Amino acid sequence: MSGRLNDYQKSHLLVTFQYADNLLTEALEVLASAETHSPFQRHIADSLPIQRKVISDYIATLRGIMVRILDHQEVVIPQPQLSSIWAFQIALVSIRSALAELAPSTCGAMESCRLTRPTKWSWR
Repeated sequence: MSGRLNDYQKSHLLVTFQYADNLLTEALEVLASAETHSPFQRHIADSLPIQRKVISDYIATLRGIMVRILDHQEVVIPQPQLSSIWAFQIALVSIRSALAELAPSTCGAMESCRLTRPTKWSWR
């Protein structure tokens, strides 16, 4: 066996590493989000700064290993194609749509949907 992968195997390796990287990113986001002081927090902020640093360093090392393996197998890593600002703007549009559903004109007979005291929300 030559140690080189065929195109299918290269694709499978790339997709698997992309998936693993996505899970690593999500795990890091969980640690970071626990420190945001959101009123809707899902996770307890129980990690120490040194733990987050060690985990971040470990993940950087793991990502470096994945890149070296892909380079060795001559697998091209695709460049990012989506703007982070665009993704953020799309999230804001979704938030706006969700909040618009709370407007008195769209709540209809649902009294529980109505705000208990007047606020200065803009529904536009």
